[in-house]
Amino acid sequence: MALFIRDDDALAAQLPTGLQRELDRVQQQRQLRDRIAKAQAMVGAMGASNPNFDMKTFTDG
Repeated sequence: MALFIRDDDALAAQLPTGLQRELDRVQQQRQLRDRIAKAQAMVGAMGASNPNFDMKTFTDG
């Protein structure tokens, strides 16, 4: 599908900026997905939690 924009239209100047913003947004989304995957892998490497662990006793000291 072709995209035709008149040279004298203000949209012609805004289109590259809008495309760049969208590309940046997609790149940031991908990086967030990678960071989340890394964090999830680290949590998974810790192993299962202890069902007998009492956080109140631990924090009260």
